[in-house]
Amino acid sequence: MRYGAFVRVGSLPIVPLALLAALLAGCAAPSVDAVKAGPLVPGDANGDGRFDISDPIYVTRNLFDKGPAPVCAAAVDMIPDGNVEVGDGLSLLATLFSPLPYLAPLASGACDSATTPSGAKADRLRWGFSGGGTTTVTLESMDRDVDGWSLGVTADGCTIAAATTNGTVAADRFDGGQRAVGYENTRVTSAGAVSAVVLGWNVPARLAASPKPYDVLQLTLTKGDTCNCTLSLSNDVVGDGLAVATVVTAGGRSYLPELASAKVNVCK
Repeated sequence: MRYGAFVRVGSLPIVPLALLAALLAGCAAPSVDAVKAGPLVPGDANGDGRFDISDPIYVTRNLFDKGPAPVCAAAVDMIPDGNVEVGDGLSLLATLFSPLPYLAPLASGACDSATTPSGAKADRLRWGFSGGGTTTVTLESMDRDVDGWSLGVTADGCTIAAATTNGTVAADRFDGGQRAVGYENTRVTSAGAVSAVVLGWNVPARLAASPKPYDVLQLTLTKGDTCNCTLSLSNDVVGDGLAVATVVTAGGRSYLPELASAKVNVCK
């Protein structure tokens, strides 16, 4: 019930409206803009001026899900044969996560006439952590269906002993997850752990927008000198190829939610 500039919520005491608004704002995840358009680079299917997991997803959405064509075919024609095909999308994935990444430079003027995408926004999109000795990386997306993601995570004060998508939405549908074959590459590295997930390849598959966070990665931690450990998402952890960008893909566009960190008790 509202009393002028004050409000009563259930059986709680009457509080100022301004205070209630501030408390609710603190609980909401910030909105996140899609990466703005930038000068095209090799591998850049969606025209945002960077090469990340959203680009092979953009290619496969075009081929199998009536999505828009790459903004410049020459930027993603990995074969190259003048066509954008399944092999190009697979080659882009391999380039991101293989030991010998290679992208040929764009020929001069090859993409001068490309049309870059307009802006987009995702409300309440954020990463999180939960747990202790076994910690889960979570992803919350309130208003955008999610096609896939990649992430790197580091640990200070403990060691990441194992990383897996088993038991999360990134597991295959036959194993209780939501990935329809798609692509999944998760591993522990000397610097932490990396994970890359495309939920569907030739079969469309997405995480539906939801107010409830999804579990996307399980980490097993080994304590250091104490039980205290700080986990942080990062853009600098290298797997088998390039440094893995921590990015969420929705509608073939890249979103960069704030890099979450959390202090966990490894002994729990």
